[in-house]
Amino acid sequence: GECSVGVESTIVECIGNATQILRQGGVTQEQIEKVLKRSINADLGESRAPGMLKSHYAPNARVVLFETLPEAEATCAEHLINRLTCRVLFHQDPAVYAQHLYQDLRQADLDGISIICAVLPPSRGIGNAVRERLGKAAAADD
Repeated sequence: GECSVGVESTIVECIGNATQILRQGGVTQEQIEKVLKRSINADLGESRAPGMLKSHYAPNARVVLFETLPEAEATCAEHLINRLTCRVLFHQDPAVYAQHLYQDLRQADLDGISIICAVLPPSRGIGNAVRERLGKAAAADD
């Protein structure tokens, strides 16, 4: 169901003077940087924490990612013409997107949807966490 934040916790690795985000979450990179008073990076190395695998959080439906709503809607319409069940996943507000993300993915599976056309939120704040989760959900098809 719906959660107050929706996406899991942020995982931060602090070793010596190096600080890296291992998993984006409800606490954003910008918030961490403000507290630390310095820039940090998201980790791109091998998996060292839950949720760092290439494919994770994937529904049964195939997830296809889009930068804009019109692109997602057009692609979904094409799939419907070919008699495939398709749903557009989009929330204007990234915080609402994060709250509903897993509920929306599970509901698509319960409804027998075969393709989810997900619109990526902006790559800032909690939008980064949503983008990361959607990317992992889409990677299941690679």
